[in-house]
Amino acid sequence: MSTGTPPPLVGTVQDYDPATDTCSVTVDHVGLISPWIDGVPIAQGVSRALLCAGVRCLIQLSDPHSYCSAQVVGLYFGGSIAAYNGGVGGTTTQNGRATLQAAANGFASAAISYAIPYTNPPQVTAVADNGTRLSIQTVTATQFTVTNQVAVAANSYFTISYTATGT
Repeated sequence: MSTGTPPPLVGTVQDYDPATDTCSVTVDHVGLISPWIDGVPIAQGVSRALLCAGVRCLIQLSDPHSYCSAQVVGLYFGGSIAAYNGGVGGTTTQNGRATLQAAANGFASAAISYAIPYTNPPQVTAVADNGTRLSIQTVTATQFTVTNQVAVAANSYFTISYTATGT
């Protein structure tokens, strides 16, 4: 019986909390129920810009019998990273997160730049962690603008996750 570190597990990021630099994850294919783990620390080399709801991740358990020892050690996009950033037909997908602050009237608007510029404006989707309806406007090859359609509490903060796919 090996006493070394067990192989990493594959899971899905459910949310990311930049204040504590932790995330919530579900672990795939572990019995009948996928365990949900909150407050999972993230390894230093993992890009926080890509940590958003729905991104697949690699989870390392230092103790194979304790989910409390979990740490996100990598992100998994199926296949290689090259396939992720240069898939069929040269398509590139970028995920990210941004925090917006509402004004006194409860509305926020922000121009968000992509880490890698596109040749043509990509297709962009975004979702707010608090469920606020969003509107995506002015999509260009280098950035897009997002606003909330329903007022939130004055001067409050909310976080969005976005995905941009294009060439």
